[in-house]
Amino acid sequence: MNPIISIIVPVYNAEKTLNKCVDSILNQTFQDWELLLIDDGSTDRSGELCNEYAAKDQRIKVFHKKNGGVSSARNIGLDHAKGQWVTFVDCDDWIVDSALDIDYDETNEDLLLFSFYSISLGKKQLKKLDQCVLSNKDELHSFCKELLVCTILRSPWSKMFKREIIGRTRFDEYIKVGEDTLFMLDYLKEIQTCRVFDNVFYVYNECSMPSKYKLSIEEAVYTMEKLFQSYDMLAITNELVEKYIFLDYKLYCYKDICERHNLWFNNALVCKYYNRVKKYFGVNYRIRYHLLSYNIVFKLVMFYKNMRLKLISIF
Repeated sequence: MNPIISIIVPVYNAEKTLNKCVDSILNQTFQDWELLLIDDGSTDRSGELCNEYAAKDQRIKVFHKKNGGVSSARNIGLDHAKGQWVTFVDCDDWIVDSALDIDYDETNEDLLLFSFYSISLGKKQLKKLDQCVLSNKDELHSFCKELLVCTILRSPWSKMFKREIIGRTRFDEYIKVGEDTLFMLDYLKEIQTCRVFDNVFYVYNECSMPSKYKLSIEEAVYTMEKLFQSYDMLAITNELVEKYIFLDYKLYCYKDICERHNLWFNNALVCKYYNRVKKYFGVNYRIRYHLLSYNIVFKLVMFYKNMRLKLISIF
């Protein structure tokens, strides 16, 4: 008999955090689950720890693979999941006590969302949601329009998905930043209903490493296009979402823009999406963006910035 919940945990070099993550699942009072640990080519003891857990509990399944990133790991989990519901837990996060205690016979919505704790720079903050049931597409659209810019609708954790609705939807393995958001958009466009819980489910450790978010222009443009395409399928308009998609991916490939200026400003897709979102920006930003599109102006600005930094370092 298949379990009610499949819990997918991608694992990479997590020997310092994996015990807390897995133990938080083992300590749940609700027991009808399977845990899929996907070892993504770890070079520390993570793979051994996964095997040790699997040897002690038959509900735990381990898959070892060549390193390919978190999306490929989650996709292997989805390929092997057997539960009615699917939830994702990152290996440096954990779920709270009794997180899985839900009346699943009374819960028939397409998506379940839960409140969560966010830890940033050692500080723990409660992100509490208002409990409600979104019983039709119109209510779901209104909810998404309001909260799509928030972390809870851009991440796969602290929620449960129906496996039958996920179907063949998978994480895009080419995307390095934003794969979570794209998966959420792809799932949201397929559903009709959602239940929001005010009780806490998850503890999320925010990443504070900006170096993780450096992309090439090609990678940034590819992701930006995918996000806009999926976002448009929701048939909603959210000014902040559209601005952030453009600005975030411009920022992620800023170093590459400095080296290959024309490849960004002359790219047809970049022009298309900038013309779409520029109405949301002030006059000063639009003038500055237009001026910087000229290579000579861009080089002069960069020269000025570099000289200023050198002077500051001297004095």
